[in-house]
Amino acid sequence: MSVYLKFLQKMLMKIQSLNLVPHLMSLMGTTIFTANTNSVREKIEYRFNYVGLLFFLLWHSLYFYCSFVSHIEGQTILRLLYDTKLKQYGDSLQDILAFLYILFLMWKLPFGLSKSIGELEEFSNIDKTFHRLFQTVTHFQTSLVGLIVILIQMALSGIKMWALWMILKDLDAPLPWNKMYDVVYIEMLMLTIANHYCFYLMMVKERYKTVNKILRAIKDKNSQEYYIFVRERRARNEEKALQLQEKCVCEKIKTCANIVSTLYESTENSNKKYGVALVFTMFFCLVTITLNLFYLMEATASGLFYDPPRYCAFLVYVFWHIIVGIAVIYAIVCLCELIVAEAKSTGFVVHEIINNNVSTAITSEAMQLSLQLLHQIPVFTARGLFKLDYLLIMEGARSVVTFLVMLIQFVTDPPTSL
Repeated sequence: MSVYLKFLQKMLMKIQSLNLVPHLMSLMGTTIFTANTNSVREKIEYRFNYVGLLFFLLWHSLYFYCSFVSHIEGQTILRLLYDTKLKQYGDSLQDILAFLYILFLMWKLPFGLSKSIGELEEFSNIDKTFHRLFQTVTHFQTSLVGLIVILIQMALSGIKMWALWMILKDLDAPLPWNKMYDVVYIEMLMLTIANHYCFYLMMVKERYKTVNKILRAIKDKNSQEYYIFVRERRARNEEKALQLQEKCVCEKIKTCANIVSTLYESTENSNKKYGVALVFTMFFCLVTITLNLFYLMEATASGLFYDPPRYCAFLVYVFWHIIVGIAVIYAIVCLCELIVAEAKSTGFVVHEIINNNVSTAITSEAMQLSLQLLHQIPVFTARGLFKLDYLLIMEGARSVVTFLVMLIQFVTDPPTSL
């Protein structure tokens, strides 16, 4: 078994060495600038990607063409499966929101995010600092997860197109190919912006985790400073060795404090950078979830289940949108909460260092870090409008239920007078 695991690890490392993520993003048309490390200057530079520009123009031009055709011809997927009482209002609302969302992402993804050099430079500087502390960040695991997520995202787009074709091909109506492309493309861009943000969150979490690893080694006295000066103490220079040891440990705690400060500043900048995109994404997901839950309730109440083939096709279409919307919101909120939990655990480790029988100098340095952590607990928000925590999921569920009640009252037939 170990032989197969080693072989699988080697294969994954070879795949990772090909650096497939930028190429896949270029094919998706979501990046126009590619990051490269200048070996001479040791700085990250961006180069214009003509392949990314070509596919960016191709996919967006095709989207605008399909949107225009589907709007002129009144193409719809939902009303082929079930004639809802909302008629065209539900589709019109989704089409308007989707069009505005696409216009925003046309600028945000290829221009606003693909040439964001500040975050990469900050993480690169932090990793160099970790290297000086004899610690390494597992880039392979994080980047491999990013590659797998992009592949899954592309596979989901293909599966959804195939699923829509399968559930609509048996109906006595022409297949709305233009509308099918619109629905799939909007979902792909929504998953792309969520993937960008989640990948950033994973990088922040990994560095908080490395800081905690360094501090736990100091707490458990397993850090290298507790072994380097052992020979000096044995050579009857114990006092000098202890002073050097304390100095090195204090410098390491101070370095961890600087890293925590950089990570906190990075999270504050991310709230501004991703804020508007998160507002659009969350709102679009909530609207999609609300409308499709209403369609599900209305179709079930009207007895569509008496036609099993059509009802099963309807369930596939509706649940796909609901599950994707819930998954995007939950993934973002869950990762934000994991980072906050990891950052808070830093304070617990520091307090254990203070309460552990250490020297006055180390205790003083740990106290300074503890005071800093009180003011630098990361808080993830969408441009300050709302916090990205588990309470947001509860508030979102309340909003969905409220709008469902309003929609039910809107389409309910008024009672006839006697």
